[in-house]
Amino acid sequence: MKTLLGVLPWTLLGIGSLLLLSIFGVAIVTHTDRFRQWARDQLVTVINDTVQGSIAIGQLEGSIWRDVVLRDVTVSYQGQIIAQIPRLRLAYSLLPLIGGTLKISRLQADHPSLRLQRQDDDEWNIVKALASRDEPDSSESGLIVRLSSLAIRQGDIELRLNQEESESYFLREV
Repeated sequence: MKTLLGVLPWTLLGIGSLLLLSIFGVAIVTHTDRFRQWARDQLVTVINDTVQGSIAIGQLEGSIWRDVVLRDVTVSYQGQIIAQIPRLRLAYSLLPLIGGTLKISRLQADHPSLRLQRQDDDEWNIVKALASRDEPDSSESGLIVRLSSLAIRQGDIELRLNQEESESYFLREV
């Protein structure tokens, strides 16, 4: 019994040290360019497998633990580019992911170029592009995304109310 009590503190110290080293290792690895490239590739794959349109991301910067900056983001639908965003900043919290919710506190697009067009069925192209590929299954609960704040800085928006050029509106430096 005395040997067990003598070994127990050393065992707990060893386990605690391994846990601490693992946490530091993960923190270091997630701040490397190679990890950010892998995370960007995974993000693009998951999004493109989920939505009807397609998303491209040139580069991912920052810490995946709270804020990231996405560079050269493009949203396309049916072969047409809907949005080009040179810099997209996301501030979010990962803790709500445990409950199935992604909480984005701020989404800021710097110098975006948006081409929003109402389709023949009265739906906007951006809504269709970001719509789910699959019909939602009521028995299966998916990820809930909550967006608190959306900001567009110095963006250009082309707004087409129908397929004809005659009903187009242009907003510059919004």
